[in-house]
Amino acid sequence: MRPGNLLLIWILTATLIGCAQTPTTDTAAQPEPPPEPVAITDAHRAYVREQADLGLVLFEKDEMAAIATQILFEERVLPFDERVDGWVVETRGEYDFPIVYFLGPGPDGIRSYHAVGFPYGEPRYTPSNQSTERLTGMYSARTQALNSLTYYCAERYNTVVLEDEGHWLVYTMPATLEDNVMLVGGFHRVVIDKADDYLVAAEPLTRSCLELPLDNNHEVLYVTHIVDDTPTALHSFLSLSYDVTLYVGTRTGVWRAQDGQLTPVKIDADSAH
Repeated sequence: MRPGNLLLIWILTATLIGCAQTPTTDTAAQPEPPPEPVAITDAHRAYVREQADLGLVLFEKDEMAAIATQILFEERVLPFDERVDGWVVETRGEYDFPIVYFLGPGPDGIRSYHAVGFPYGEPRYTPSNQSTERLTGMYSARTQALNSLTYYCAERYNTVVLEDEGHWLVYTMPATLEDNVMLVGGFHRVVIDKADDYLVAAEPLTRSCLELPLDNNHEVLYVTHIVDDTPTALHSFLSLSYDVTLYVGTRTGVWRAQDGQLTPVKIDADSAH
């Protein structure tokens, strides 16, 4: 879904569910140098398939959070419930469908005050009154991630909290009010140890702040990516979130990010001259 009205709501509620950081431009925020060529291997192809799958997960969780936020506005819960200052999307709880929990500090710790579930894909709002170790861990990881970014490309950031066996994996995505701009830089992956809430790593997924214009006159959306040898979940996520085709220049050549899929682009040597 293109970030239109939902994204506007998303940013307007930033004092509740966002990060009030001042944007800073990375010192590397200059045009990237051309990447050195590297041949595509089977390992690259396997990695790209995993990244495309991850991009879809990020998009789906981000989309559910945006829909849930809109519903809480329609229910006149937001922006009036001042107890709420964050949210997480839970997919491994006691129910067999995803739930977006809106949380904040309470007298006995972090507590969920509102929830929007998605049984059979249909959003349903209900008041919530939960305080669990798992929700507290996700909330804490999200908060710590937003405070540990190495550089900022926007005033507000959205988040998606994933996990592996021992860690919370928080992906942070810059957000903008401008409907005709795609933010490509400023994405991070933050790793938090579940056992002791220790910050393991805060990894930038890009090296600079970059905006690409979205209008009816552009022919090609192109970005150079040299952090990895191939495109990543970031590019899959962007193609889905903005409903665009994005071309990504890497060491292994040019790739197409379209509908969440990442595929190499074969260039005819004759037509290149």
